[in-house]
Amino acid sequence: MRSVKKKSFALDIFFNYLSLLVGGVSGIVINIYISYFYGPQGLGVFNQIYAIYIILSQLAVGGVHLSALKYIASWRGSSFYLSKIAWSSFWVALFISTFFAIMCYVASFALFLVFKNPEIAQGVRYTALALVFFSCNKVMLFTLNALREMRLLAFWQGIRFLLMILFVIILTRMNANPATLGLTFTFSEGILFLGLLITNIYKLPLIQKGFNTNWIRTHFLFGLRGFANGLILEVNTRVDILLLGILTNDVTVGLYSFASMLIEGIVGFLVVIRNQLNPILARLLKENKKVEIISLFQKTFIYMYGFSFLFFCLAAVMYVPVFSWVLNLNSFLESRSFFLILLSGLCLYSAYFPFENILMLSGYPGRQSFLAFFSTMTNVFLNICLIPIWGGYGAAIATAISICMTMVYLKFMINKCLNFKLQFSISFFKSLKKV
Repeated sequence: MRSVKKKSFALDIFFNYLSLLVGGVSGIVINIYISYFYGPQGLGVFNQIYAIYIILSQLAVGGVHLSALKYIASWRGSSFYLSKIAWSSFWVALFISTFFAIMCYVASFALFLVFKNPEIAQGVRYTALALVFFSCNKVMLFTLNALREMRLLAFWQGIRFLLMILFVIILTRMNANPATLGLTFTFSEGILFLGLLITNIYKLPLIQKGFNTNWIRTHFLFGLRGFANGLILEVNTRVDILLLGILTNDVTVGLYSFASMLIEGIVGFLVVIRNQLNPILARLLKENKKVEIISLFQKTFIYMYGFSFLFFCLAAVMYVPVFSWVLNLNSFLESRSFFLILLSGLCLYSAYFPFENILMLSGYPGRQSFLAFFSTMTNVFLNICLIPIWGGYGAAIATAISICMTMVYLKFMINKCLNFKLQFSISFFKSLKKV
């Protein structure tokens, strides 16, 4: 029986890695495709629109997806509650996202005053409707995650990336300006919404019992306490691009965002591990099994740091040959330094990344938000200090340092709030060698 579970777990990881491989390749294809048509400046415009859209999407979902994850995972054995929990979270996300979509459209006209580029304001306006689709999709994806439907989760995530490629190709072939590429998110999320809605109705067919005022209030209040975590985390991952757009120029943003996009693809692989561990952590935390959690971290530590070291060496050697000799993108080779600086910070944090939602899953969404706020303020402060001095290099150094500081903050908060430590033990390593 245990071997069957291990095989199923391995297959889940395989399909999610395959999905993230599609996502990583899609991100590269999209950025390369836009680079060929619009150059570094056009790519800079697109990625600034994308950064703003991602941050707004966290406001629009309101942390409801995390509430769905926590409660569905906790009550997965009780079919009586699942439908009510899942569909109540859907209605809350729909209401909140509609409100923010309207606000986004109205506020987009003021963005020209910040970025001094009308294309960015126009592009953000095109993404307003996508906020509604994205928010509902995120809740439905996290519902599949909590139900341990990891292969369906992988499938729809892969479809999202492929849809984005499709609409980028269509819009560029229509000679659309970079701002119009904002419609990519609206079209792709809209189609994804239909597919996920059908899938979730099939998995939880009691939709008519899904409108439950008690669970709606629970999701809303949980999201209200925890949404800042998702928002701050997205600001943390996009603040370097946004500040570069404000303090430098679109060309610098284009070069830096090319490297940042590659890092984002690598983060996707870490997200696969995190998604696999989230339901397990939720159960272990509910049962207060701290020893098992520490043991899980010890194993993760060994595998993640070993993989990170090998990948860093490979990336350092292959970056120029791939992007110069194979893809003929010599104008983007300056991004190599940005990429390696960012990758060094991510590698140091890689073992802790799968556990970064542990405070939220423990029922401390406010503490999780505080952790994210502290990390983001570190990132913002360092970027403001270093970008005026070193431009894109300053942004890369600042972001890498802030990633490492997040690891320090996370360890401190776990020790303070949960009363145990996530740290590697030499004795644990020796016990593995004996086995």
